[in-house]
Amino acid sequence: MDKSILITGRAAPVTTELAMRTAAKGFTLATAADGRNESGNGIGELDERIRAVEWKPALPISARGVVQEVCNAFERIDEALVVCAPLAPAVPFHELPPATVEDAVDRAVKGLIYMSKELIGHFSRRGGGTLSFVLHQPERELSAPLDGALLGAFERLVDGLFELYANEPIMLRGFRSTGSEPGEFAEHVLAYLMEENPRGGGKWLRHSGRPGLFTLR
Repeated sequence: MDKSILITGRAAPVTTELAMRTAAKGFTLATAADGRNESGNGIGELDERIRAVEWKPALPISARGVVQEVCNAFERIDEALVVCAPLAPAVPFHELPPATVEDAVDRAVKGLIYMSKELIGHFSRRGGGTLSFVLHQPERELSAPLDGALLGAFERLVDGLFELYANEPIMLRGFRSTGSEPGEFAEHVLAYLMEENPRGGGKWLRHSGRPGLFTLR
């Protein structure tokens, strides 16, 4: 595939699945995950075909550096995926240390805002491109309130971007799934990445958890 892709955002199982499956299809691929590796879910050096770029989510200049490094390496970015997934530790909400809350906000709010801002700026200057937002919520017996706040902020951010850039030459779209396995969800997202003419702009494509089916929100 003669298509260069950047996958960035959370170092989560769905991010790893997306990276491995995208590389296997022959895309030119770079990753810039948030640098954490909960339960072995960081991308790290997964595959020699994947260019891993360091990213510090709390720093605006780091997001700019990621985009510049990938552009220098690949000449262009055709599509970028920004991934949001749960990250709150499994401890009672009232016992969360302030440092944990600050770190979560840096990674899942500030970082994703800074990165989205830089990518939209890049595509605007280039006059086109596709920015896909990926929101994965594994099914849990009990959801963490902090995760709910972070995921909700991401969803509202994307909704606002859909509206703001509706008449721009940039393609913005969202993929959302609740309860599906990371590999299954990643495979459905990959099917859209492989299309020659991107579709689904300006809306969330919600994965139903059943093979081959997306619903629009």
